[in-house]
Amino acid sequence: MIAEEHRIASPQTRSQLWANLLRLETLGEWSAVSRCASTDSDRLDRAQSYLCSLQHGQDHLDATVVVTHLDPPEELRLRTTSPMAVVNERIVLEPDGRGTLVRYSASASSSMFGPAVTVWLHDHVRLVQDRLSRYVQRADLLLPDEG
Repeated sequence: MIAEEHRIASPQTRSQLWANLLRLETLGEWSAVSRCASTDSDRLDRAQSYLCSLQHGQDHLDATVVVTHLDPPEELRLRTTSPMAVVNERIVLEPDGRGTLVRYSASASSSMFGPAVTVWLHDHVRLVQDRLSRYVQRADLLLPDEG
């Protein structure tokens, strides 16, 4: 099992970040998953499960993403289950006077053993941390239309 936490400063307000992080269409921009299937919503919803494609290098694995906790506009927790591992991720948004402090933490475990799985788990967390950093530091994020 691995566990890591990263802190990222963002110029965006907490409400702007929150609105954008929950949009299914942006999930692939800041996480390791993409092409998520949703039953009827274009947003991540509490206790919902999504079938997604999980990226790892050039490989794509089928994965299930479950929203395990949603506390607007402060905290989002996701559990991603794939054949390689189970990854629990937590994103906390804290106003800091200049924008938002984003805390990203992840813990991952796998029923497989060996150095390849350990490397895979660390690579997954690093990929999400890098994408999330770039995403929340963008100056062009705007609140989506509410209409």
